[in-house]
Formats: sequence, C-alpha cells, structure tokens
Amino acid sequence: MIYNNIKIELRNGVISDISPSEGKIVLIIDEQIHIFEEASLSFGFIDSHLHFFGIGEVALMPNFQTCNSESEMIDLLKSQPFYRGDWLVGFGWNQENLPDAKFPTKDLFDNAFPDTPIFLRRIDGHSALINSAAARILGINDQSVFDRTGFIHKNEAGVFTGLLIDGAMTSVLDKIPLYSPEQIYKILDYSQNLLLNLGITEVVDMDFNPLLFQFFKKYDEDGKFIIKIHSFIQAQDDYWLKINDLPYKGNNWNIIGIKLYMDGAIGSRSAALLEEYSDDPNNFGLLLLDKTSLSNKISQAFSRNLQVAIHSIGDRATKIILETINTYPNEIILPIRIEHSQIIDQYDYHFFNNPNIIASVQPIHYVSDTINGMAQKRLGTLRVDNAYPWKSLLINGSTMVAGSDAPIESPNPFFGIDALINSARHSELVSINQAIASYIDIPYKLLHNTLPSLNIGSSPNIVILDSSFKNTKSIANTKVLAVIINGILIKI
Repeated sequence: MIYNNIKIELRNGVISDISPSEGKIVLIIDEQIHIFEEASLSFGFIDSHLHFFGIGEVALMPNFQTCNSESEMIDLLKSQPFYRGDWLVGFGWNQENLPDAKFPTKDLFDNAFPDTPIFLRRIDGHSALINSAAARILGINDQSVFDRTGFIHKNEAGVFTGLLIDGAMTSVLDKIPLYSPEQIYKILDYSQNLLLNLGITEVVDMDFNPLLFQFFKKYDEDGKFIIKIHSFIQAQDDYWLKINDLPYKGNNWNIIGIKLYMDGAIGSRSAALLEEYSDDPNNFGLLLLDKTSLSNKISQAFSRNLQVAIHSIGDRATKIILETINTYPNEIILPIRIEHSQIIDQYDYHFFNNPNIIASVQPIHYVSDTINGMAQKRLGTLRVDNAYPWKSLLINGSTMVAGSDAPIESPNPFFGIDALINSARHSELVSINQAIASYIDIPYKLLHNTLPSLNIGSSPNIVILDSSFKNTKSIANTKVLAVIINGILIKI
C-alpha cells in the first residue's frame, strides 16, 4: 500500500502515533521533524532475485557493457585492472555489441596478456572468456571436452577459442583464488549502500557461494548488515551438504534454501527450448539436471528444512521442473521457486496455481533482451510474443514475485515496476498495484508469513519517494528521499 498524506511518529524505533497529514508526508523521529512535500510513503522494497555479493564485485571490476570491440575490452582491463588473486577479472561483455555479433576469442587477449590469466564473464553470467595463460593453468586445450552441463567452445578447425559455457565456466570459478578479506568486506559495503539508496530494505540473494560463509557471518555478527538478506546457497554440486549450519539464521543474514540450475540463458544460446534456436538450427540449449537428479536434490533440501530455487529460462527446462514437481513422491512442504519463469509452454501454466510453486520474474530482462533484438533473433517473433508472461502467470493463479537479477541488470526497483506497467510487452502488462505487490506485499508474506503493516508499536521498514512515483509514466525516474529500517532512520 502507498500512502500520500500521513504523519508517523517514531520513538526509539517504534511507531508511537499515526495520523492524517494533508498534502504531505511527515515523519517525527525521536522529536526530529522531517516534512516531505508531494511525496509518497511506501513499505521498503524487496528484491526477490539478485546476487548480493556480485553487485559490489562487478562494480569494482572492469565492466564491458559499453565496449564495442575486443580492443576496447583490453584497454579497459589495462586502465582499470582488478585482480582475484593473480587473475585479472572482468564482467559484462555482450557479443551483440561486438563486430558481426560474434563471440570474442582469446587471440587478442593472448597478445595483450601473455602471462596473466584472465576470466571475463558475459553479461548474463552464463559464459566466460579466458586466455591461453588461464587455459594452461586449468589444463584446457584443443582436446578438452566437457560433460552435458556445459561446453568448451571450439572453432571449425577444432581449436579452443577461449569461450566457456555454463558448467564449463562454473567449474573454472572453483579454481580461481578467492578475493582477499579486505576486498570481500569492501564488496559487501558497496552492495549494501547501493541497495539502501534505492529504497531496498530486504533481498533474496541467489547462488550464495559457500566459500563466503565465514565473511558474511562475521559481517552480520559485527552488526554491519542493515538490509535483511535471505540467501539461497549454491547447490548444483554437493558441496553444500558438508555445511552443518543449514538453514542458518543470523541477525540480518539467513540461508533459507538451495539454488539449482536447470538450464542456461538465451544470450548464450544455452536456455533449454522445446524448439531449436531461430538463429542456431539444431541447438535446443542445455539441460543441466535430469528429473531424477532434480527430485533427489529437492528431497535433500526438504530433509534439512530448506526451500528450493531453480533457475529456468527455457520452456523445455520449466516443463521438466513442473512435471518433476507434479510427480514428486512426497508432499511439497516448502516453496519451490522457478527463477526467471521466462518462456513457458501454454499447457504448463496450470501448474502455477499451486501456492508452493513461486514464479520469480525479473521484468527488466524483457527490456534489455529485446531492445537490441537479441531475443527476437534467438527465439523468433512468435516465441518472443509468448515469453515474459507476467499477466498470464497472474491470470493462472500464480504467486509472482519480482526482482532484478543484479548485477546482470540494475537493482533499481522502479525500473522493474516500469517494465511491468509501461514496457512494449503490451499483452502481458499488469496493473500498478500488482506490480508494487510483486516487490513488496507478496515477497514479504512469503518471507515472514504476514503482510507489512503500520501499527502503533511496530518497527516498520518504510521509504519516502519523490513525486515521480505518483505518475505511472514517470515511475522509472523515482528518487528515494528517506529510508527507515526497523523504525530507525538510515538515509535522508
């Protein structure tokens, strides 16, 4: 719910009085009066799918999103080097911006960095480019192969190009040195400050790296987490089973579930589709789990009272998940989240009326996937017209929550709300109330088993928004004027 004319008095973090206030928002916090003209008051926003550590990590390393050539990428690496151990790392390249929309290769990077290993992730996080120095360390060569969960790209002559897709990429991440403690805490500081400035007071953190457990725990125990973070731990392999403290409940940081991957991404042509890629005949994408493995992993999570979140972009991947859940031999006792829910076969929508099957969408993906024609090339016009099905999910009784997938996209919640109500996805647009609910009420209820409320005696998470929020056509320009978490003023 959004309030436009209200006065709230807070003492020691607790609401002591609420009353109407004509034409403005008034906050009285421990007798300090703050008046906001033409403003709105909202409960704090919840991003239901982001990568908390990745936000700060990507912000501090070279970002290639504006690079239009491999030479520009190399120049950026040289001018803004960022190291993970002795590896140069970077993020954000997109072959759609490169000449002829071709994937980059290691050749120019070998010349620029003959002895320094590099690891450069694609914008979608499902591909990475390495150079020959890195390949030597990793033991990758022209004869290398990978299992069905990913692949090592080779050219027509059978020469390794430097490109790693999905499982081949994630296996490399385990072999790169971890950041220093100083880098890790700097990254956590950056992520939290950015989210607070956007009015985000709570997040669902996807794909948490178990190697960061001790650092998140210390940061939380030291009282540095202001935002409440609910993490889903990496679980594609079985390393997470060695951690005894799961589920983990700290002060403001919790681990509540496991994160799995059913397929890849459209941009990397690894999302698992029922029909082949329009621009890559005979390629149907990658399935990263089979039904038996998926069912077993769900059982392992439930046995430890952990929820399950499953990355699924393609319609083939989502169909297999839903069929597996439908034939699961035991009761679905905890939420199973379908992360992205991006392309869904029309015959599978009815599965989503189960309250324990959560559709987690990232509306801004539609904008970035289609603005340069990438999705249209990969899927063809008809499939794009049936993808990103926000309204269809709600019509079919889905519990839908929204997020950003930051740092893949901006974590700004107003960009996501704007996509839901104003984008070119006309047949799937939702109402402003439905959009706001997907960022506040619905995720809050899933996380706390109640709705947010302003009651005397409560310690709310609330944000004050400027007048842009009142106009649905300008909502993407909304600025956050103040943030109150647990009744305490954090930002003004």
